[in-house]
Amino acid sequence: MSEEDLLRNDIRDSMMNNCFGIAQDLRLRCVDWGFCLADVRQHVYMQHSRADSQVPFITAEMTSKMLPDCRFEIREHGEHFSSEILDDFIETAMIPLLQIVGQPGAHAPHGVEARQVTTSAH
Repeated sequence: MSEEDLLRNDIRDSMMNNCFGIAQDLRLRCVDWGFCLADVRQHVYMQHSRADSQVPFITAEMTSKMLPDCRFEIREHGEHFSSEILDDFIETAMIPLLQIVGQPGAHAPHGVEARQVTTSAH
């Protein structure tokens, strides 16, 4: 790893606590999850950048093909994760979904469970 890589927040974070993040990632890749991706019936939304230097594009593409109801959005540019990517996902995918589900008489899209959220004053 280059000196520049070692300064990246994601690399520093994954190396904290005696490299717990790296070990956890490896464990997740190697253990039996108790189900096959082909058995997942919920709608899954994935997006991945061809320029991702941490997860090869082909890995994300193969994973999306194993999921029966997956919308796979390809980004031509961008890194593995950033606050900008998260903000864009929330704005373009989550907020419109919440607005649709929140409408009176609206039904959640296939695979999305609508839940009533209530708050109470203390």
